[in-house]
Amino acid sequence: MAPMNKAAGHIVHLDRSGRLLIPSSLLPPSTARRGLIFTPGFERSVCVFTAERWDRLLDALATLPIGTFQARMFERLLVGGAVAVAPDRAGRLRLPATLRQWAGLDSRLLALPVGQRLELWAPERWAALRGPALARYQQLTRAFFTLLRPRDPAVAMKGGSHVP
Repeated sequence: MAPMNKAAGHIVHLDRSGRLLIPSSLLPPSTARRGLIFTPGFERSVCVFTAERWDRLLDALATLPIGTFQARMFERLLVGGAVAVAPDRAGRLRLPATLRQWAGLDSRLLALPVGQRLELWAPERWAALRGPALARYQQLTRAFFTLLRPRDPAVAMKGGSHVP
């Protein structure tokens, strides 16, 4: 297993050919059969999805209203920049140069598991984003739990709230 980073991620290394070895503890067994999808990520990271998760994401994107510029651009950037990558015999994955440039990745990067995806970060970029976010952690927590509130007005009127 790769060394743990203070930010709950794994430090991984790119070789001269742009290949990386993601710790198997971060990947489901299906990766060997179907590979992974790399795409431009949020806040200039690279998002990594299993093929199964990517298929579900594409299904969800198909429900977006194409009448809005934001929805069309998001889909173009996410899907248009996506690359399917199969591991080589040694289990390494080639990270395309365009995505390395997008995220400012060099030979050392952070693999950060986030829900049902993996994010690849330049460690310095993640630290710069993480620090201010930690300072606003309570505010971010409230915003997150607001999204989880019941949509049923009857529950809301009874004082049903998931906000801590």
